[in-house]
Amino acid sequence: MTSETTLGFLFGNPPGFAPFLFGGFAILSIVAGGAFALRRSPALAAIRRILDGIVGALVAIALLAMVFLSAFQILLRNVLHTGVPWIDPLLRELVLILAILGGIVATGRKHHIQINFLERFLRGKALRVVAAIASAISVAICLSVAHASLLLIRDELGTGQHIFFGIPTWAILLVIPFGFLSFAVRFAYLVPLELAGEAPPSAELQDVAAPPVAETPASTTSSSAHGTIS
Repeated sequence: MTSETTLGFLFGNPPGFAPFLFGGFAILSIVAGGAFALRRSPALAAIRRILDGIVGALVAIALLAMVFLSAFQILLRNVLHTGVPWIDPLLRELVLILAILGGIVATGRKHHIQINFLERFLRGKALRVVAAIASAISVAICLSVAHASLLLIRDELGTGQHIFFGIPTWAILLVIPFGFLSFAVRFAYLVPLELAGEAPPSAELQDVAAPPVAETPASTTSSSAHGTIS
């Protein structure tokens, strides 16, 4: 079986939306439940550190590549009045890859964009239940986008288009279902953490709950002296 036949078998006929959504939700629930049960084990902590380190390294590599290639292309255009044809499309793909990787990091730390309207007025068990429901809805949304991206890859397989260096368009698009499935895994793991009250607080709630910085005696003396001098 050739590589094209294998890819056609994997992505040519993706499952229907309902089986993909409910099947993915069931699998992620089992995985998240197992990870939650083993959350304090050294082995799981080591695996998480390794995976977070890999993602962090990929973010750094993609960011450095974007900075270097952008500066190099600007230099070529402004000084030599020329440019490298493949740099611009590569930069566009690196933006997509960096956005997906950054989203994986953000959801893992619960620093993704959130609208914490109800969470500002709820406390205790009610807050935990609402946060768990929000994470479960996020799982469904991420699975839906992942399924749509599989349909996009299926359509791109039939076009035979390439970006540069003979790399097909569908190969770059693989980062989209991979990214949103990773988001779904992160959100699924947040569901039991939220119910148990062990999930990290969101960045917005940390800012709201942060106590005001007390004015130190030194700053008070400095302010008084400044007012006297004025």
